[in-house]
Amino acid sequence: MIIDKSYDIFIVSAEKDYNKLPYVIRAARENLRDFTGELVVVTPTALPMSIEGVRVLRDEEVLPIDRTRFPHRPNWTFQQFLKLFQDVTTSDSYLVIDADIIINRPLSMLEGTTPILYLGIDQMHPPYFEFMKKIIHLRRSYDYTFINEFMLMNKKIVNCMLAPLGDDYMQFYEEAVRIMHAECYLSEFELYGNYVMQNFPELYRTKKITSERNGVPGRPYTVSEIESVVSRMRDRPVDVFTMHSWDI
Repeated sequence: MIIDKSYDIFIVSAEKDYNKLPYVIRAARENLRDFTGELVVVTPTALPMSIEGVRVLRDEEVLPIDRTRFPHRPNWTFQQFLKLFQDVTTSDSYLVIDADIIINRPLSMLEGTTPILYLGIDQMHPPYFEFMKKIIHLRRSYDYTFINEFMLMNKKIVNCMLAPLGDDYMQFYEEAVRIMHAECYLSEFELYGNYVMQNFPELYRTKKITSERNGVPGRPYTVSEIESVVSRMRDRPVDVFTMHSWDI
């Protein structure tokens, strides 16, 4: 399988992360050495700002499925479906970037013509692997997490992954609704990364980077807090860092 040398950027944002988007996008443009493609942002509501050079789409335009049917964390799960099954980027290769991660130092997503899967802070969460096993009989194929808040994906590989379920994301959706529960649910990054390692082990290379987590519980970041974190982290020897907001 041949992977495109150029790639687009695909960002899915919840409302709580809207005010982070200008910083996430600016950092990606400044620090992704080999990015020359289109930048697409997907949101659940109208974006309350204009960002030059960005195509903004509503999430229901990208994937017209009923998110309320997901038995576990429906909005979060729907975001993962968007990242896996979107078909709105021009290029088959697209860099998924979460809306709360800053690429802090220069990175390339390709080494020559070989795409890179970057590895950050390790973790092990059994429900992700239970879901993989039940949905497409996929075992954990790499002894490190692929969860790193950004990943270069390819539509051709996603289509290969869907093939056992009939080449249609709707079959994957129906099966996910059927099997998902509190101890069995999706991680798009673990699913894609482990699928590649099991089925196309020579296609990508892996590379570890330095990562740091920041977060505030129970509320979104304010703009002044975002700017403070970005300023503090700018000269630190950290490749990427997150600014998570979560409910309590």
